[in-house]
Amino acid sequence: MKNYSCFLLLTIFFTSCQVTETINLSEDGSGTIEIIQLRDEHSYMLLAGEKYSKEDKFQDTTYVFRDYIAKYNETFLKYTQLEQQLFQKYTNVKVHVRKSSFDKEFKTIITFPFTKIDAIPNLYNTEDYASDLENNYALTAEKHFFDVQYSFDGTVFKRTLNVINEAEIQKIKAK
Repeated sequence: MKNYSCFLLLTIFFTSCQVTETINLSEDGSGTIEIIQLRDEHSYMLLAGEKYSKEDKFQDTTYVFRDYIAKYNETFLKYTQLEQQLFQKYTNVKVHVRKSSFDKEFKTIITFPFTKIDAIPNLYNTEDYASDLENNYALTAEKHFFDVQYSFDGTVFKRTLNVINEAEIQKIKAK
């Protein structure tokens, strides 16, 4: 039942967003993963109404997570050893965010090279963790409610979505 609830939640959560995950897997088990999140402009226009034409936003940013750790090293060092290890899993994650209300393009591309597929962190948390470092936020305030894990045993590929916080899912459903 949890998997069904989570699927329903993600369907609702990403209704106005198209998400594509592409995994390139080499014979030795290494590879890359790319997640593209693209806002569906037609759906968003229906949700936003007249505010849609009044948007005035432009951002075109690319960063590698290790650069955030280096830039905000003073904040990074304040985290516990366990939290620092969590951040270290994201060091090679590259993020490109393009938000243009003029071109009506809202896209986020997250890429990650891996040596083993089960070493892929939950890339959907990357931008939140970068914000935590930048703004000196506590990780305990995170509201992540699912975790994505990948595995491949040579013949069977699995993408597993685990529900972490059922209460948070219920809050989002209520919204």
